[in-house]
Amino acid sequence: MTDVLDGSFDGELEGTLFAIQSVAMGVASAFLYTEIGRLFAQTELGKLKSISAAAVAALALCVPLQIILYYTQGNAREGLMVLFLAACSPSIDTMQPRKEINNADRHDDSIPVPIKFSATLALFGIALGMLQGVFTQITSAEGHGALNPLSAVGFLIAAGIAAVGMFKGKLDFNQLIYQISMPILALGFTLVALNGDAFAGFTLCVAGYYAAQIVLWVLCAHLASQSKGIEQWLFPLMGSITAVGQAAGLLAIDTILYGRDHEASIIMSTLLLLACLFMNSSTSPYKSWGFIKPTGSGSRVNIDEACEIIGIDFLLTAREKEILPHLARGRSRRVIAESLVLSENTIKTYTSNIYAKLNVHTRQEIIDLVQEKGKSIAEEKNEWF
Repeated sequence: MTDVLDGSFDGELEGTLFAIQSVAMGVASAFLYTEIGRLFAQTELGKLKSISAAAVAALALCVPLQIILYYTQGNAREGLMVLFLAACSPSIDTMQPRKEINNADRHDDSIPVPIKFSATLALFGIALGMLQGVFTQITSAEGHGALNPLSAVGFLIAAGIAAVGMFKGKLDFNQLIYQISMPILALGFTLVALNGDAFAGFTLCVAGYYAAQIVLWVLCAHLASQSKGIEQWLFPLMGSITAVGQAAGLLAIDTILYGRDHEASIIMSTLLLLACLFMNSSTSPYKSWGFIKPTGSGSRVNIDEACEIIGIDFLLTAREKEILPHLARGRSRRVIAESLVLSENTIKTYTSNIYAKLNVHTRQEIIDLVQEKGKSIAEEKNEWF
């Protein structure tokens, strides 16, 4: 509609109308992003391998679409975009399977938001904003007319990186994000900082960023499939934090770093490499959600099995064994009390007994203990959570 108000249906907008269109498209994209995530989370598609395969295929599909749209004339291109947007809602309704996953397999308590996860989203958002700002200035100054269609190669590389890392390398999320995607993104900025080939740097940045994006999306879709409560806020959180970071990155390029493409690239590359160094540490999914594998089973059974073995090893009573899996999933005393039809004071007493027997002092220590036990069980079975 903003394009029509501009007087020519060609996608070329400036000033206030451009700002309105950008905000509207950003909000619409966030909703679409969230609804597709819920589609996977609420159905049997929530299995990790299904999500991973779909995400890689979608990213690869971006390549021919981007090239086709680039070489399509303005009116036809805008018409195709309108048709696509109009088809989104009925398409999602059609794809919604009738059979939903068993709610008994999905716990309904809230899961704490890891600081590291949020920081990672913000950092990738800032990287995207700075990437857009830096290369807009470079292409304006140097006239890389072929940069846009050829940069679609970055999407193909990202799909390849994600596919190899997930299915061939069997890497976990920490490794995929902090040892693969983020270093590639940093390398792209480094090439720009060294006055290297702008096209090569931009392609690597696109590859690193979107490889990380689909890895994070797969992780969010899987976690949402495991919890009825988390699906309501996880994808909006992911979209909003990334968007705020993107805005911050663009603002930095347009203000204090304006005209300083090389300096901005050095700053971004350094931040990304420092993040790789300090964030690739924790194995607890409640701290980083990192050690789950995209092509793993994603099953909650291992948590129950780990709790059962711990219960035997530490001589827990039957009631304590019943409460331990709830504690390992981060559930509050109120939620546990409602689930087991007991009073909160009773749960508090049993929890104190469990702490004493396991020689731990916090809920996080219980989570770490159970996750480590589950990890060793999975390794013995030659699989991961």
